[in-house]
Amino acid sequence: RNVEILSEDKVKSEVGVVLNKLQDKLKVDNKKFAPDPSSGNICVIGGMLGNNSGGPHTLKHGNMYKHVDEVSIVLSNGKIFRAQNILLNEIDKLDDFHRPYYQKMKSLLESYSLSINESKTNTTKSASGYQVWDILTDTHLNLASLMVGSEGTLGVFTDAVLKIIPKFPKRGVISFHFNELEKMGIAVQHLRSLNASAIEFVDHSFIELALSSKPELKKFLPEHVRYLLYVEFEGKTEEEINHKFSQAIEILSEREKLAEVGAFSTDETEIINIFTVRKAATVILNKIEGENKPIPFIEDASIHPDLFPKFLVDVSNLLNQYSFNYVVFGHAGDGNLHIRPLLNFKDDITYKAVEEFMENFVELVVKYNGSLTGEHGDGRLRTPFLKKRFPKLYPLFEEIKLLFDPERIMNPDIIVPSKKYKWNENLRYSPEYKYTLTNSGIDSSNWLNEIEKCHGCGTCREYCPVFTATGEEEATARAKANILRGLISGKVDLNSINSDHFYKIMDYCVNCGQCLTDCPTSVNIPGIAILAKEKLHEKKSFKISEHLLQNGKIVSQLSSILPAVSNIALSNTPIRKIIEYTTGLESRRSFPQFSNQAKRVSTKDEKREKKIVLWTGCSAQYSDPEGELKNSIEIFNKLGYEVILPEWKCCNVAKITYGNIDAALTDINYNVDVLLPYVEKNIPIIFTSASCGYAFMHEYSQFIKSNNDLEKIINASVDIHDFLYSRYLNGDFADSFEPVNIRIVYHDPCHLKSQQNKYGVKDLLKIIPGLELVDIEDSCCGIAGTFGMKKENFDLSMKIGSKLFTEIETAKPEMVLSGCGTCQIQINQGTGLQVIHPITLINQSFHVRNQK
Repeated sequence: RNVEILSEDKVKSEVGVVLNKLQDKLKVDNKKFAPDPSSGNICVIGGMLGNNSGGPHTLKHGNMYKHVDEVSIVLSNGKIFRAQNILLNEIDKLDDFHRPYYQKMKSLLESYSLSINESKTNTTKSASGYQVWDILTDTHLNLASLMVGSEGTLGVFTDAVLKIIPKFPKRGVISFHFNELEKMGIAVQHLRSLNASAIEFVDHSFIELALSSKPELKKFLPEHVRYLLYVEFEGKTEEEINHKFSQAIEILSEREKLAEVGAFSTDETEIINIFTVRKAATVILNKIEGENKPIPFIEDASIHPDLFPKFLVDVSNLLNQYSFNYVVFGHAGDGNLHIRPLLNFKDDITYKAVEEFMENFVELVVKYNGSLTGEHGDGRLRTPFLKKRFPKLYPLFEEIKLLFDPERIMNPDIIVPSKKYKWNENLRYSPEYKYTLTNSGIDSSNWLNEIEKCHGCGTCREYCPVFTATGEEEATARAKANILRGLISGKVDLNSINSDHFYKIMDYCVNCGQCLTDCPTSVNIPGIAILAKEKLHEKKSFKISEHLLQNGKIVSQLSSILPAVSNIALSNTPIRKIIEYTTGLESRRSFPQFSNQAKRVSTKDEKREKKIVLWTGCSAQYSDPEGELKNSIEIFNKLGYEVILPEWKCCNVAKITYGNIDAALTDINYNVDVLLPYVEKNIPIIFTSASCGYAFMHEYSQFIKSNNDLEKIINASVDIHDFLYSRYLNGDFADSFEPVNIRIVYHDPCHLKSQQNKYGVKDLLKIIPGLELVDIEDSCCGIAGTFGMKKENFDLSMKIGSKLFTEIETAKPEMVLSGCGTCQIQINQGTGLQVIHPITLINQSFHVRNQK
């Protein structure tokens, strides 16, 4: 994951570097790496080397292979091969290991020179076959370019020397609307002549889907448009960009009458939003409900831009022959088409039609002398068609494979297979796909659909806190969906559920809820992981630590009976070591300080017309009654509310997270009985605890059989900050907030973020005069409720939180605010700073004048 700046125009990058991280590093010096695939937030340099990545700006800068100077690759013999672009007269001077490879490759390229020239695709970009074009010149042999796009079939990449380029100071985007594909294709030719840096294409079906996700982009993606191009121009000044806009408008709209002019902008924020939507095309499409899904089996063909208009028409006619609904988008400037037919591969008739359609599509690409893949690589999908696409070159591909991988052990059967197979042999779904009963909650149709909804985009590699700390694929959210899809389809043995490895994979899901807000396809990974845990614990007993942590309220109650004794014991190192040895709770973990629950203040006042039920949870009740509990009561009293504090039992978010759903039902039913009379009087239930609110507002409806009483409770539940800010907007806070001159940082607990409330903590904090609220790049603190309490998870918990701790320390606040008791413990342990509930500060600032 290391990057080393070598010079003004070169960097050395290891293969685990995420593209956007590289771009961030280069941006400081106003430089960039030219290839920019849509998955830049998660794709790594190694993958980009493997498939010869492109992106919107390939039009101007070319595929990955044009931007690689050297590559280090581990061959099948275990030795590291340095692939470079070297002078021909330097080959004989190479060491004994490298020289034979260079000599043999030079000989092969010379022998096949005629076939290489005759077989070159008529495209401006291609990622198909081995990159054998233009690598042998009169003076040089470029084996670095050969390795790019080899998809791991020749060896494993370790690092590369990459060429970097300056960033233009200014750029702008303009859109054009078309009613015919042919007109759009002709427009692309004109735009290329104007040196556009990107020309992106979407059709009406994509526009409709994109607007459902980003309605604010209606300016650039109007609903009435059938086909749309949005075009980027780069320049040194805004005047230069506007001149390009004028030229494009004059040619396309006024002179040639090809298009209607859409919106245009040089605002960087707008431009980023536009490209973000286009780059999110795949995940937007996968939100489509129903059995028909956008299957990417014919996507990524590349045709020369001059022939692109005719090809688009032929493809459209071919699709219409099969009555397939489809969405089309792509890099029009390079004739690189991404087609997503909406199909159900489980249907036998559809599946047979698709087999025939694939053959016809390949024939069409060959007819246009195009490439089967412009930027995604051949893989198992297109390898079976390479002999048809490159009949004269295929023997050369085999020679190259045998030169670098004579044992055929490197990513076998890709590009040069050792056995014949069909493109559709390894699909996730086919008519043979059948469900295997797991005899668990997973078997219900809604959860089966949830598992299958994950299409493996990998965005969870960016946001999942456990993955970012471990780097292990099995820690990702998609890993849970992958293994469960294997179980429900019978491809994975059901007995795997009882294995320690299965337990580890599911335990890596800490139910932080980030998938509910950050997964672009909105897959409920925490839900399917909880049901998997419920199933595995039918045979696997809970650990002692897990039993204790699932009964946090009981432990807190007992500890608060004699709080002084409890606090002394929990601060004593030998006693903590004994606790760790006997229970599995980490001795290094900071534990909450307990207070006598008798300090709880009742505020029953029958004279007040306005009433709320206050649910504060264990942290406020037993550890922070003078802070979170007292201040929550006071602020409602100031606003004229009677605060009702009913007897309650644990919300059981911990039991649910561990998959112990049945054990949670008794307490939940008790709470429903207690709260229902208030709800029926239209009294809202206000939560100060992020996790308790998450349990009520999200978890219960997922895992507990629906009943009217429970639904009433859920619908009446609201976070305290959401409620108070709505009251502020309603004018209830008629009196002023007093200044609080303090520098603070606010951390948003995962369970509060995942509630997706209308208003949040920062809305309230911004009302307070004098308060210096420092924005940070917030992230998971790592404790994840009870996860970080366990001995086996403590180090990982602190590693997850280290990013947040660094952000907080860099901001240098006087204190930190967070509405979750365990987050407060973790941040205090990681930074040493005081951490309080936001409501404490908000209440201290709010003063009621002339209170009756």
